Amino acid sequence: MSTFYVDPRKYVVNLIPNSLGFFAQPFEISVEWRGGDARWAVVRHDQYLSSDGVWDDAPRASEREDGWLDAHRFDLDTAFRLAKEAAPHVTVKGRTAAEVLARLLATGRIAQPAAGQDETPDATVTARDLAHALDNSTPYPIKLDGDLCRFMAERLLEMLTIGKRPEHLVWQPEEQSEPGEQPEPQDPAELRRMADEAAGEDAAPPPPPACWPAWRRSGPITSPAPPCPA
Repeated sequence: MSTFYVDPRKYVVNLIPNSLGFFAQPFEISVEWRGGDARWAVVRHDQYLSSDGVWDDAPRASEREDGWLDAHRFDLDTAFRLAKEAAPHVTVKGRTAAEVLARLLATGRIAQPAAGQDETPDATVTARDLAHALDNSTPYPIKLDGDLCRFMAERLLEMLTIGKRPEHLVWQPEEQSEPGEQPEPQDPAELRRMADEAAGEDAAPPPPPACWPAWRRSGPITSPAPPCPA
């Protein structure tokens, strides 16, 4: 049996809630693994956060000396702390993340999170979760086979670290409607009889008997005709 390894190598820190999607992305700071037990970097665009809270451009990899690496590489807890301290000050188009968050709260676009609530989603998902997401993201009328979805999900988890957005509708439990009164199935013979009656109503009226006089035979027959005398 194959063994799969899930290795989180990147986390995202943001003061703006993930539920805002593309609107929140410009304010993101990433905490990325750079090898070793205590080699995590705090990154935004092409800049790296130093231990004193300053964003620095990175020299070429061949020119990064030990002193520069020591000032820009941390253990995971320290990297998270530095990223959270820097997140409110991330500036996009002249506004800091703290200012944007205050505006969103004031206008009611987002709700104030409850005390102790963690906005950061789980860093990983299971293959079953990812297969469910793949199936729901496939455009109609294309239908992915369940086994194919699971296979793709397992391969993707080997290559990527993926997190859920718990507020997305795809992760919400579906509401089951109350079953209403169900119609009783009809007998096939009864359905055939009803069809024959409907066909009979639309059929042409029978011709008048040959023994009727010409004047009577010219009108439509609206009642059963009496038999001709023998």
